[in-house]
Amino acid sequence: MKGEDTILWILGIVLFLILAANIPSISKFAIVTETVCVEGVTSYWDLDGNFLDSRGVNNGINNGAIFVTGKINQGVEFNTLNSINFPEVSGDVGMWLKDYSNVGSDWYYSELIEGVNYVNGIQDDTRPIIPLSSNFGLGFNGSVDEIKIGEDISGLSEIQPCYVVTTYENVTCKEYATYQVIDSGTGCLNYSGDFFPDCTYQWENTTTYFIEDNLCEKNFYCESGYSTPQECVEQLEYDCYAIVNNNCVAKTDYDSCVIGNSYLELDECQDGTTISTTSTTTTEEEKTDIQSLATKELFNLFGFSINAIHLLILLILIVGVLYLSGAFGK
Repeated sequence: MKGEDTILWILGIVLFLILAANIPSISKFAIVTETVCVEGVTSYWDLDGNFLDSRGVNNGINNGAIFVTGKINQGVEFNTLNSINFPEVSGDVGMWLKDYSNVGSDWYYSELIEGVNYVNGIQDDTRPIIPLSSNFGLGFNGSVDEIKIGEDISGLSEIQPCYVVTTYENVTCKEYATYQVIDSGTGCLNYSGDFFPDCTYQWENTTTYFIEDNLCEKNFYCESGYSTPQECVEQLEYDCYAIVNNNCVAKTDYDSCVIGNSYLELDECQDGTTISTTSTTTTEEEKTDIQSLATKELFNLFGFSINAIHLLILLILIVGVLYLSGAFGK
């Protein structure tokens, strides 16, 4: 019984190893964050410690403005001399303002909707917005927070129009890198963090090429390879026939099969070869020699020139006469 148990254990272990080898490995995952904005919002700057557009399109550059307590989280403060360099973006604009020139002033929401200025939802031209420009805030003594721009943004004074959604997704390193990180165009990206395991990725315009299943594929990871598609193609294995010394020879290299005169099939190659004139054909000179031999005079009979052709005809006539006379018997 012990021997049978041992055999069963061995079979069980072998079966387990076979099944384990065929179980797919656990998928790589990433914590994917995505900024979602209310429809119509072109750009949104919450000014919470940075001057970045939540959409990542129209980021600002600071020229001396400082962060202070804002209407929602943080805002920025101007002293008439400092400013923010914002791109000029068209559309309706809304922002929270606090004017220090008015003693005891509190935050108010100023909007420019289709060319009309509103303050706290009421048409008012006395406290207009600060136009977005390369010198945003210059000459203003006060604070600004929550800048929004887009189409039909009225009613968003108390709403943060863009928010971050975090999800867990099964993705590849390439998908995560291209989705999460801005393309720096500088080559290889080494990223480690939320992604598991660590991700190394190479940008599109600096990628290399490698050979897989005799095909050139883009190598998106930080590995060495062929720098151009042409270099990769030249290293592939080909299947063709080329004429070498008037013989069809199988070839596998790029120069012979692509650049040179080659054939895909052996019979096509053989049709393209030139049959040797020295071994398989009768040259014109040889033909002349044969003809001269056949017509060359062997002897002269009663003034007639007798050659090999005459003797052949005479032989045929003699055999025919003997046959008809029954000389060969029945």
